[in-house]
Amino acid sequence: FGVENLGPHLKRPTVGAFGRFRRLADIDAVNPAPAGPSNVLPTPASGGAGVCRYIVVLTSPARLPGDGWRCVGGRLPGLPGRIVTAAVQRPVWIGGWTGGSYGDGRPGPKDLEPYLPAGSVWFMEDEAGGGLQGVELPRAIGDRTEWGFGGCLIGRWPECSQADRSCDSQ
Repeated sequence: FGVENLGPHLKRPTVGAFGRFRRLADIDAVNPAPAGPSNVLPTPASGGAGVCRYIVVLTSPARLPGDGWRCVGGRLPGLPGRIVTAAVQRPVWIGGWTGGSYGDGRPGPKDLEPYLPAGSVWFMEDEAGGGLQGVELPRAIGDRTEWGFGGCLIGRWPECSQADRSCDSQ
């Protein structure tokens, strides 16, 4: 987890509570920030006759507009191709606090909204050489990405041999 632009005079604790379950975490100032995992450009499937298969994994909860993410043949926002299948668990409910527009202008809680949980996976299919070639892949999808929601990694969808059902190394 990283935070940028805190300013040089901000007091930084060395230990603090982190996350929903308030687990104890070390806090360090690191410059430059360590590189996180990066997307892997999918490659065309060998037997797919012009098909490129890839997976999308959420690394943080996401709120996706519309219903396309729910359906086989649907689409994920900002990504080419269509959904072949997905593994998505029950939603996590996320709320918040407003600074002055709650009803009569007083601060107060925001309603809880359902978000897709981190770890959700979509298996996607696109035409080989389609929208994934020569394009910078997104690091986040959906709404409120500037707040850290919708973080995702994109990677290869390994092919499996029909003879022994073991995945080929790529």
